[in-house]
Amino acid sequence: MKEVTSMLYAFSAFLAYFVKGLCGFANTLVFSSILSFWQDNIYITPIDLPLSLISNLLLVFHDHKALSVKIWGSGAFFMILGIIPGTFFLKAGDPALIKIILGFLTMGLALQMLLKKKSAGGAGSALSHALIAILAGFISGLLGIGALISIYMARVTNSLEAFRGNLSLLFIMTNLFRFAIYIRTGILTAETFNISLTLVPFMLAGLLGGTMLSSRLGGTLVRRVIIFFLLLSGVALVVTNLHI
Repeated sequence: MKEVTSMLYAFSAFLAYFVKGLCGFANTLVFSSILSFWQDNIYITPIDLPLSLISNLLLVFHDHKALSVKIWGSGAFFMILGIIPGTFFLKAGDPALIKIILGFLTMGLALQMLLKKKSAGGAGSALSHALIAILAGFISGLLGIGALISIYMARVTNSLEAFRGNLSLLFIMTNLFRFAIYIRTGILTAETFNISLTLVPFMLAGLLGGTMLSSRLGGTLVRRVIIFFLLLSGVALVVTNLHI
């Protein structure tokens, strides 16, 4: 049984970071969506945190020339405002309810990607940008998922390099903050950290594979694959946790 669990974690890590290599985000969303069928998010989320930090450091190094303090700094500030209440709700929240929220969030992100038109950088008001970032922080603290901040980043950047680089650096800032608060609240333990370290090779393999494939596939095809997977995972999570 222990070997099966280890293989499941390894597969989830590889697939999650393969997706991150393809689109630059959604790794935790994929990781949590798979493992939530067997475990609660309070155990899954801290395992993914070190993997997320390492992958974001690699992507920031790759796109460092497109970084802007104004972009990632303001996004990180508002996300942290949302992470605080989200983390404490994770500590006290009902596991089934959290999984249902994760399912609806997954479907919402997929539909948003399906309907979203190409955005010119800076579209929308400063207030709407702040509210999106705060909501993204709440979801990040609650479920460990930062994919919602991609909507914010798409509105305030004008190139793929700027989007990917600033988004990854923003994730690093919030990852470090979550490290501190997860340790303080007892969510991140030595056991979960050690499990995460064993998954690093699978994360690196997935990240490399996804990045290499994204350079060969057309953007439209990659987008359709991600949307399909997100919709399928979201529907399955909601149906299996409603208990009706």
